[in-house]
Amino acid sequence: MISGDNRLSGRSGDGVMSDINVTPLVDIMLVLLIVFIITAPVIHQAFRLNLPKEHAQKHELQQDDVTIEISGAGALSLNGRPLSEDALLEELQFIGAQRGNDTRLHLHADQTTQYMNIARVLALAQQAGMTRVSFVTSPPQKAR
Repeated sequence: MISGDNRLSGRSGDGVMSDINVTPLVDIMLVLLIVFIITAPVIHQAFRLNLPKEHAQKHELQQDDVTIEISGAGALSLNGRPLSEDALLEELQFIGAQRGNDTRLHLHADQTTQYMNIARVLALAQQAGMTRVSFVTSPPQKAR
């Protein structure tokens, strides 16, 4: 019987193939592996930062410069006068209208200040139209 031999071999001309073909799966996995190998170094270098050096150029305060202080707890003050965020925005808009948006802002932030508070102040300055912001740091302490 010819049909019995086909049944024993597992291959019949009219039936479904019972073996799993892994060749397409291997091909897809190799393509994905190549894509990840190529894109991994690009993603790693996309977040490169140039952090400021501690020896920055010294700038003397001018009479029309504005000083904003941020404490470690997030309290804000403008030229030594404590303000809320809304009041700071109003003051910055008033200063921008009075002196122009070219007024330099000096931002003093405590070392323990969270970046979220600094970003919030920068966003307020941007809303007020201020574009010149300087970050004020203390000079490094010399060893005794």
